Amino acid sequence: MHLNQDPLLKQFTQWLLNIGCGSTVDCNTGSGSIPIPRDMRCTNEEDLIRSLYGSTPHTSTPPPQYFYNRVLLAPLNQDIRKLNSHILCLFPSAMCTYTSADIQVVEPEMQHSLSVVPVKFLNSLNAS
Repeated sequence: MHLNQDPLLKQFTQWLLNIGCGSTVDCNTGSGSIPIPRDMRCTNEEDLIRSLYGSTPHTSTPPPQYFYNRVLLAPLNQDIRKLNSHILCLFPSAMCTYTSADIQVVEPEMQHSLSVVPVKFLNSLNAS
């Protein structure tokens, strides 16, 4: 078995383990902070997009595999929706609209065990 001995990779791995083990949290107060290494920080959206997707605009839309290792994480969905909208404008593609039905189908034998979810709630869901 071959293990990667790259010191930067080891440092990054240890950083992830510290976060996962909760070693950045004070056990007495339950508070803490996660130090983010300087080389992992972006000062603005354009730098973030450039670091993930390279120079833009692209002349063609890359295949889905291109996006598999390019993931944005943020504490709020609204932040990701804003960034996704901006990023999608950088890739040429035809616009399409997906539609759905706003009803629930509950089989008669299951009506006693299921509560109906309001359509307003269903329409408020946004899978980012």
